[in-house]
Amino acid sequence: MRDARLSFSFADALVRGAVVHLDASWAEVRRRAQSHVALEGLLGEALAAVCLLKSTVKLDGSVALQVQSMGAVKLLFAQVAEGGNLRGLTRSAESLENFDFSDLQRAQARMVITLEPRAGEQRYQGIVELEGDSLSSAITAYFERSEQLPTQVLLAANGERAAGFLLQRLPGHQGELADQSARWQHLSLLAATLKPEELLTLKPEELLTRLFHDEEVLLQSPVAHRFGCTCSRERVGNMLLGLGREESLASLTEHGLVEVDCEFCNAHYAYDIVDIEALFQAAFKPNASVQ
Repeated sequence: MRDARLSFSFADALVRGAVVHLDASWAEVRRRAQSHVALEGLLGEALAAVCLLKSTVKLDGSVALQVQSMGAVKLLFAQVAEGGNLRGLTRSAESLENFDFSDLQRAQARMVITLEPRAGEQRYQGIVELEGDSLSSAITAYFERSEQLPTQVLLAANGERAAGFLLQRLPGHQGELADQSARWQHLSLLAATLKPEELLTLKPEELLTRLFHDEEVLLQSPVAHRFGCTCSRERVGNMLLGLGREESLASLTEHGLVEVDCEFCNAHYAYDIVDIEALFQAAFKPNASVQ
């Protein structure tokens, strides 16, 4: 199973989990993002992380993870949209040579997790200080502090694959707490034996069998992932309409074009003066009235 997330649960425990492997989708994001080589691993981990986050919410929409800092690493962004489409990017100072996760903490980095539902539903955004010595531990801390859900997360990425594993205890009824606490402790100890190399190389079913061979593990249908960008000429046109006619015309270059490049997929959009005039005429054309 490649470029997919496999969610699972247990027959006798209030615990859920997910394993994700990203191969072709990760390669495509790497190719388009053109990140500093020192940040490629972090970007791969972030892509795996948003897939895991998506598995924990009942949401028809997108999930995004964003890390911002005042240091050489300016931005880390990863997003999974409805349908499994992935995109991501990093932004860093030219002076960046090497990267260590502790650099983000020294630079007062913040992590933002955004749940963007379909139109008409309420948007959720959680903003926390970046904690821990890795993105795995930072997301684990986010769940425990913001969601009050004991969680284990392991993320890994190399030149061929980005992967992630999540195990999470679910809330139960009062009478079940003692028994479920013991079950969580047992399962989390088993999960803690998982190594990054195993996460990257073992097939999800093989990985779950190795970790939980004495448990009844219930598997859900895999969710496919692929690279996908939401940019379009229509969206760029709406942006120009938001700027207004005068400012859009003022943005014309010496070549008579307004040019916009998508940071995620490198798509190029160009509007000349005729395009801009037609855009605003169509947008503000009065409705015909029937006499």
